[in-house]
Amino acid sequence: MQNMTIADSILKFMTITTDCDLDHGSCNCTVNNTWSDAVCQEHSCCNQQNCTFNPPNATAMCVPVNRVFINGSLTVNASYSLEYFDWENIQYQNHRTNYTQQLESCFSSLEWFDSLNVTGFSQGSVIVNFVMNIMGPVDVTALENIVTGAEVTLKGTFNIVTTGLIKSYKNQSQEKIPYGSSVSITCQPPEALGKCNWTFQQNGKQKVDITNGTEATVVPGSINSTVFITSASEVWKGTFICDYNSKNSTSITHRGILLLNVALIPQITIISDPPCPSCKGAVLPVHVTVLCIISNSTENYAITWNSTISYKQEGTKIQNNQISYEATANIFCDKRSENIYVTCEFKNSLNQIQNATINIPIIYDNSPVCKQDGDWKEVIVNFTATMLCGIDTVGVQTRKCSQSNGETAWETAIVRCVNTDLQSLLHDAQNLQRGQGIVEMNANDIFTRLRQSTEKPTFSTFANINASVAVMGTMTNASSIQKSKWDSSIFPQLVKGSSNLLNESLKDYWHYNGIIPVNGNKSTMKMSFSVRRPRNHKMYCVYLNNNTSQWSDTNCIWGGANNPGFCDCAHNSAFTILMAVVPINITYASDLTYIGLGFSISSLTLCLIIECLVWNTVVKSDISHFRHTVLVNIMLCLLIAHCCLLVVSFTSTTKQWCLVLTVMQHFCFLAMFFWTLCMSMGLLHQLIFVFVNLRKKVYLGLSFSLGYVCPLIIVTVTIISYDNGAADLYYDPKLCWLMYSAPLQGSIHAFVIPVGIIVIVNMFTMVVVISRILKPTVSEGKTHDEKEVARSIIKTVVFLTPALGITWALGLFVLVIDFTSTPFAQIVNYGFILFNSFQGFFIFLTGCLGEKRVRDALLNRFKQQKNAQYKSESSTRITSATKKK
Repeated sequence: MQNMTIADSILKFMTITTDCDLDHGSCNCTVNNTWSDAVCQEHSCCNQQNCTFNPPNATAMCVPVNRVFINGSLTVNASYSLEYFDWENIQYQNHRTNYTQQLESCFSSLEWFDSLNVTGFSQGSVIVNFVMNIMGPVDVTALENIVTGAEVTLKGTFNIVTTGLIKSYKNQSQEKIPYGSSVSITCQPPEALGKCNWTFQQNGKQKVDITNGTEATVVPGSINSTVFITSASEVWKGTFICDYNSKNSTSITHRGILLLNVALIPQITIISDPPCPSCKGAVLPVHVTVLCIISNSTENYAITWNSTISYKQEGTKIQNNQISYEATANIFCDKRSENIYVTCEFKNSLNQIQNATINIPIIYDNSPVCKQDGDWKEVIVNFTATMLCGIDTVGVQTRKCSQSNGETAWETAIVRCVNTDLQSLLHDAQNLQRGQGIVEMNANDIFTRLRQSTEKPTFSTFANINASVAVMGTMTNASSIQKSKWDSSIFPQLVKGSSNLLNESLKDYWHYNGIIPVNGNKSTMKMSFSVRRPRNHKMYCVYLNNNTSQWSDTNCIWGGANNPGFCDCAHNSAFTILMAVVPINITYASDLTYIGLGFSISSLTLCLIIECLVWNTVVKSDISHFRHTVLVNIMLCLLIAHCCLLVVSFTSTTKQWCLVLTVMQHFCFLAMFFWTLCMSMGLLHQLIFVFVNLRKKVYLGLSFSLGYVCPLIIVTVTIISYDNGAADLYYDPKLCWLMYSAPLQGSIHAFVIPVGIIVIVNMFTMVVVISRILKPTVSEGKTHDEKEVARSIIKTVVFLTPALGITWALGLFVLVIDFTSTPFAQIVNYGFILFNSFQGFFIFLTGCLGEKRVRDALLNRFKQQKNAQYKSESSTRITSATKKK
């Protein structure tokens, strides 16, 4: 280590790593140590315990098994110039030395610190790249503290990746694992480090995230994290990487790495040339070439053939990164064999075997055959010939020779040739389904490539269409497994690609199920889609107009909220159903709410002031005391609730304040309704028990218990039930109000259900009051004045509705009716907003100004103040006149 002296160092540990006999050159590593990379490369002693050096080598060294390698970078705010680029420049060397010294002074205090080397500089301000060797375990907390302090000292930011601190291992002991076997890879940190992010890298390609899929399952533990692979194959042959973010520093990542080596098994395509050798007039042996074709790989296969044929040991590279192994079979026509069988067998390094066999019929003079047709060579009847696809395609094409009524003929060729770009796309989609990659991050690329593939002139084949449909189905399955939501930006690519698949020129490749009813000259198509439509989101039945490249809903009707997956179109165009990204908004709903809340808050405040001024004058009996006590508490609760609602509407709140405001609204609105229930019960008591008066202590105790204790219990139980008031469970952080998930699901029902019951009881009370008005008393005689009765009923409804909260019954309809159900939804919502946001104003009109005794008391108070002021002024004038005399 440079620039360090003995005086600067503190010796804490000393351990022997290597035991050598220098006279004989024999060395071995002590426990928990292994040979260094240099010894492994130069002397091939990586796995042996003992190693002999000839001549004796004093520099032979073992290193700790638990050593840690740190790859880091420091970004400093400086201008990047050529002096950081040219490593031969003296200024470059000075910068390198300077940063090495500064970094060593920071990190050398780490236990087991060995060396630090600045490897170069990168652009982006100035990025100092360095590597560090730690010859023992690293203390996570100490590293965090050093990095935090170094960022302050060096005035920069670090990006640190440790390797070796996280131990990684698999559940199989052998270096190579069998093809198709299950395997698990586990990462074990020295302590709990939080969430682990798994990635996979193959052949130096870009890393992909490992998620749950058909072949991969990520199982996090309290400390360890494990990936289970159900079937090891060439897809999973590569490097598994687990990254743990440091708990107290975002600059540090602890990484574990494991290379999974899989013994591969090939997929074999076997063909012969010619497919059916001819012995017509042949004297000499007929030669047949047999090809076994596999994908190119790093696996070293042992290849064997039938013992009776000659073959080439080395394969030949052909198109599409494939290798062809060739053998030659000799057919002796005089033996009159009907056919021969040729088998090629591939054995991998773990002795797993894959083979393929081909049956080669032989044509004789009397054999019925199909003559050569283009590239299709002569074959015997009932034989299916196989031929490789052309350039830029993958797969095979087959064609059968058949016989009917004594005549032989070629059937239509079955072409399974898929464009290489489309096959690669399908492979990537299948990897997403297996668990390699995140659908949300890759969907746009997949569907863009799909659209591009469907626009190529060579696309119009059944195999390409089939592969494209397979891509869509695979992406759907992958999305379902990962429970992912596609971003709206992918839909233009998806729909354009889908529209290309349904192009008129490709109709012969599709098989339709269902009936398109035709009425006269007008054809219609009715189709139901399986859709999950969030509440209040409108759906659109549209088709892509190729002339304008725009969506069009001409002659298409959506089934509405009651049948959201139904489309009825008056034409047979390729159409789909789209959903609006945002829900429908009620026009001017917010403006009307804010205006109503302003009126309500002002009116309630004024009404409470009036109650304070006239209380002693108005409250003369137990009945009036009960009525005004209930009314004051209703106004107080409603005032606080409306103030909270206004605060939420006009300010951006944190989660903590949002929770507080939600609880306040929940409690105050519930308390307001329970006080209306008290008023309702009081009215019923007066009507039913006419000659029984409630004592003040009784009704005050019952009212305050019902008005405040019951709401408090409901709110407390609701908060506890929804994870102690967690966001997105108890309350919506965007609205600062209770959550609605679905009918009878969500915390909103802890408000709706009790309010609904109270509103029903209050409506019943109003009905009882109205029926009492309609029923004449003995003193009034048998008949009523109809106008007086009507006037009394209207007065009762107008005066009781705001105070009893009857208009909140509209809220139940708002909760049930979808906004797409026009115009009924708009009528109900406007009614709910107008009646309930102005509720305080209506209470002011009916509860305060509407009561004659309140008006009289208020006028008398003003008159008394005016008379007192007049008397004061008169007394002042008389006193002044007396003094003048």
